[in-house]
Formats: sequence, C-alpha cells, structure tokens
Amino acid sequence: MGYGRAGRGRLQDAASRSRALRLSRRIIWDRTRGNPIPHVSQELGIDPYVCSDALHTIKQSAGLRPDDDVVIYDNGDVTVKLNGDEIGNLYDEH
Repeated sequence: MGYGRAGRGRLQDAASRSRALRLSRRIIWDRTRGNPIPHVSQELGIDPYVCSDALHTIKQSAGLRPDDDVVIYDNGDVTVKLNGDEIGNLYDEH
C-alpha cells in the first residue's frame, strides 16, 4: 500500500521541519569535564534530579558509560561528542 502523492508530500514536509529544527538548535553543554546537570537543568527548566536520571538513562540505553562525553542542546537533544550520533532527548525521558 502506497502513500500516494499527498502522503509523500506530508512525509517530506515533516522530514524537512525535523531537519530544520535540528539545524537551528543551540548547544548548551559540550564540555569534557564537569557536571552538566546544574547548568542544563536550569537552561531547560527541568528539575536537576529528573535531568540527571534522564541523562543517565539516555547514556545507558546508548551503551555509554556515565563519564562518556555528550553534547546537549537547547531542545533537549543529546548526542555523543565523539561521533555526533543522536542518542536521545532529555524531555522524552522525564
């Protein structure tokens, strides 16, 4: 069963919007040392304990260690600093 022209257009529009949102996001944490939780939780308006649990869950699900470096964006996205792989979103976990 196909999507037809209208369905394909909607899928392409959604993909374009998603791509645009990823390109417009701003990095709020990319340091290799230190605890990101105080800064990130304040920036995102998430309770520090909830933010910490969410980040640990995301890292564990991706097979990372707690001390592996990640980049965190203002939309809650989390990527692996080493290779840029997107591994989760803090808002999805809390």
